[in-house]
Amino acid sequence: MINEDLRRLARNLKTARRARGITQPAAGGAVEKTRQTIVNWESETNTAEPSSAELSVLAELYGVSSRDLRFAELERQSAAPRVEPPHARVIQGKGTVLKASPESKRKRG
Repeated sequence: MINEDLRRLARNLKTARRARGITQPAAGGAVEKTRQTIVNWESETNTAEPSSAELSVLAELYGVSSRDLRFAELERQSAAPRVEPPHARVIQGKGTVLKASPESKRKRG
């Protein structure tokens, strides 16, 4: 059975990549992997995950932190201006906004 941490990582990898408008082949090229490897990492049913070094490269490419990719609940939202509560951290992407939800911060302790 796949644990929830790995599912969250898969969702966040896909959300962050799409928010920046980056293709799977381009993401794979950044970490010297194939498109299929990126597909596997983004799949909530696969047990594969990037190494710490690969995750760092992808985080930089996607404009988020490795920690947020692993532990936050990134949500894809429209880039329309909106008022955020003071506890929400907003991460700007290309044309979208990624937000680490307050619930995900409580989970990490």
